[in-house]
Amino acid sequence: MNTKWTSHLKSKQEKEKFRLYLFSCNDALERLSEVLQEDLEATVRDMSTEEGYDSPAWSERQADRLGKIRTLRKVIDLVNLKGK
Repeated sequence: MNTKWTSHLKSKQEKEKFRLYLFSCNDALERLSEVLQEDLEATVRDMSTEEGYDSPAWSERQADRLGKIRTLRKVIDLVNLKGK
């Protein structure tokens, strides 16, 4: 579990209580991860199409997509309680 989840808490007891709470929400977090993963895959597919290459703002659009991919990966990693 990523330590960012409990970094705002002071005592070991508070951290453990919050950790247990998060694990009780694991089904919802797993579903959220699936939804985000679907969005990530759709964004990667969208980047791979030839449509849009003739757009004068193509580079900005690709940069936006790359930022979206980076953010989605970050959140997917955060909600994965079994990692780290």
